[in-house]
Amino acid sequence: MMFTRVCIVGPKGVGKTSIAARIDDASLSSQKSATGTTFTTCNVLVRERTLNLEILDISGEEKLRCMGPIYYKEAKAALCVFDLTSEKTLESLSLWIDSK
Repeated sequence: MMFTRVCIVGPKGVGKTSIAARIDDASLSSQKSATGTTFTTCNVLVRERTLNLEILDISGEEKLRCMGPIYYKEAKAALCVFDLTSEKTLESLSLWIDSK
């Protein structure tokens, strides 16, 4: 089975893990890695086609940001997440986007 990789990125504490958990109503199979990234898989129906997604919830800790490009390598999409109540989290997204 082939999976389409999707990365969820952004600073610490903005809700990345909550988004990952809601994608498939908490029926995701999760596996925490040593690098602070959670890998989850689910099937999503899009336009009458089932997509097998591998969702990577990448840690928002600054010290782990250097690991991002390893995970982005085969990703087909990324969700860039920030906190609407914190302009600082929006501004810091450029660090995640430019870290390719």
